[in-house]
Amino acid sequence: MATKITSSSEVKVPEMTLILTQGLLGFENLKEYSLSPYDKNTPFYWLRAVAKTDLQFIVVEPQYIVEDYIFDLSDENVEELQITDPLEVFVLVVVCIPDDPTKMTANLLGPLVFNSKLGIGKQIILHNTTYPLQYPLFPDGLPGVDTQAPQQNTHTV
Repeated sequence: MATKITSSSEVKVPEMTLILTQGLLGFENLKEYSLSPYDKNTPFYWLRAVAKTDLQFIVVEPQYIVEDYIFDLSDENVEELQITDPLEVFVLVVVCIPDDPTKMTANLLGPLVFNSKLGIGKQIILHNTTYPLQYPLFPDGLPGVDTQAPQQNTHTV
């Protein structure tokens, strides 16, 4: 029987070294990562590869993006991550930051699921879901920033 995972988990994301049992998609050979806050005033974290220090990702807890983010974790994944209590689980999603930061997206289709007690996790691909690979973080523009350029009146003299 699958375990229901919700983004409203009570687990506080720890600053720690994490082992991704199968690595990240595209980086399967890198399994050890450090997790640390990006900035204490934001919900973002750095996920940095230990063996390749120039490989780093911005990640965020999905409840900051989609309040009711929920999915089933297969029995196989529960066993692999040695989860004995759903409260041990924390979930992160990878953020993509293009040149235009107003177009930032989060990968809701491939969340990173961790056992907070053991520091092990894996990236899973959700099936039978409507969550997208690229979910816009700021569909209406950056909060508090007027994205409309002011009209300039020019006069020729």
